[in-house]
Amino acid sequence: IKSSQEISYIRKAADTCKAAIRGCIDSIEEGVTENDIAAATYYSSIKAGSEYLGHAMLVTNGQRGGLGFTTWERNPIQQGDSVFLEMGGTYKRYNACLSRGVVLGEPSDLIKRLADASRGALERAIEAMKPGATSASVDQAARGYIESLGLGEHFKHRCGYLIGIGFPPDWGE
Repeated sequence: IKSSQEISYIRKAADTCKAAIRGCIDSIEEGVTENDIAAATYYSSIKAGSEYLGHAMLVTNGQRGGLGFTTWERNPIQQGDSVFLEMGGTYKRYNACLSRGVVLGEPSDLIKRLADASRGALERAIEAMKPGATSASVDQAARGYIESLGLGEHFKHRCGYLIGIGFPPDWGE
């Protein structure tokens, strides 16, 4: 159970994380590289007041975006590419993170299906969150929905993260 002071710190961390996401999205255009996007992301986060992060921000393009914990590799962004973003922000060692996907131009039919599946899975995960629920049951609610759509092969991670105090080399509790 977090104190009101801890919640305040997490909200400030979340504000720096939102600044990172905004800087990141604003930097995405044809020809920029994943490195360019990562630089804009770090700049925006730090400028907004973030401290040193306990985990690298993730910026990946295309097929690599579906893999856990991959990050920038100088790859240029082209029309139709999907870019996976996982950002964090830190305030007084309290952390918040946020993931987003961005498509430059028109998304493919698969990306549209995956986005719809992601929204549906999130709704089911939120419905499953209640007193006494386990993280496994919440994950299964989301995962089961995605699998029911025949898209299970694309869900290669877990649902959710802890937020709160963290120390490098991680941002989770």
